[in-house]
Amino acid sequence: MEEVNKQIENLELLFDLGFSDEWPSNSVRAHTFQNKKDKLLEMQGLVWVDSILNYALFYTLPYGHPTSELWVESETDIKAAIYLVLGGYYRQAVATLRNWLELTLVGIYYNQRYQLSTSDYNLWKQGAKRSPHWPCLLEDLFETEGREMLVRADAEVKLRERLDNLHKELCAFVHLRGEEVRAWQQERDSVPRYVESAFDRWFSLAEQTSIGTSLVLIAEYPQDLRDYFQTHEQELSDLQEYLPRDVLGTTFFQRLLD
Repeated sequence: MEEVNKQIENLELLFDLGFSDEWPSNSVRAHTFQNKKDKLLEMQGLVWVDSILNYALFYTLPYGHPTSELWVESETDIKAAIYLVLGGYYRQAVATLRNWLELTLVGIYYNQRYQLSTSDYNLWKQGAKRSPHWPCLLEDLFETEGREMLVRADAEVKLRERLDNLHKELCAFVHLRGEEVRAWQQERDSVPRYVESAFDRWFSLAEQTSIGTSLVLIAEYPQDLRDYFQTHEQELSDLQEYLPRDVLGTTFFQRLLD
């Protein structure tokens, strides 16, 4: 037993777990909860927003719909990003936000391509078709017939440009592009450290990702969401409480309330 405990202790040291979350008063996790509790509570609200919107669609969309199926994965990406940032892995936490954004848009991309066994969506799930590239995603969302609400959303809040700029910024962190990312790594040193500026930047990007994913879901599925919230008033009230103001003030969100 002593030998097993020693092996575990060595693994904990090797994996830097003490720096991340095991030291009660001097870990990244402890510093983050102490200094960023308000931001973490705001992040809790953003998690609720994603959960409420996607559960409403899971409830109303047909079984096997891409948006509902991929939500299972994108939800874990949100939680993983939070876990990583609490451990001091800031760049990796930003990279995981990109997964959240991309999977949400991929679900919408396949909204019109999933019903047959030979559909693009099923071929993609089987590994027989490559994932759509980011430019193709945006082109499909904003230039395909039948997606007038997304076109209107783009006209109202420049949604396409907003999503594209956000994606470029997230990609910069993934590929270590830019002085800001390198500064994080230098301040982090060779082990996880609490870096306030890195946490604040991550939270800003997480908020922007929440706004972007919420906007596209509401614009793509207005009637499905409206049908759900007409009989689930408390969840609509909760959504309004936590939804960022950039989304609350849009005309296409206001249509859900009519």
